[in-house]
Amino acid sequence: MHHTVEVEHLSYSYPDGHQALRDVTLTVAPGEKVALLGPNGAGKSTLILHLNGILRVQSGSVRSAGMPVIDKNLGRVRAAVGLVFQNPDDQLFSPTVFDDVAFGPIYQGLPKAEIAAASTRPSRPSGWPRTRSGSRTISARGEEAHRNRDGPVDAP
Repeated sequence: MHHTVEVEHLSYSYPDGHQALRDVTLTVAPGEKVALLGPNGAGKSTLILHLNGILRVQSGSVRSAGMPVIDKNLGRVRAAVGLVFQNPDDQLFSPTVFDDVAFGPIYQGLPKAEIAAASTRPSRPSGWPRTRSGSRTISARGEEAHRNRDGPVDAP
């Protein structure tokens, strides 16, 4: 599997008739970094929501990770294409950080031991405290998002 994104002649209108995308063509090669810039309502989020099939193609085509984004491929496409929310406070939805980290792998059918091992690997910005499952998380606004059940783990 390669991680190329290919969008060809994509057009999309919302149910109220607002056309969010018109004839968009874009190719992003593996390892290439791209910034989508534009004012509110320009269609940035609408485009991104097509990459893993949250929004369905009305006209044109989308390929993610080498696969057409169509119904029969949605499971494999979604396993390869992650999505994070614009507002980090909306990202966490489980009662513990472990549950958030484990959500995708659990529903992909990975063994629980593998999920537990993977959830303890460092995946944090430098300088953040390392914590166990159920850990304390500070939101972007500085508010506590999750309660700390187990306490911090000493940094490696």
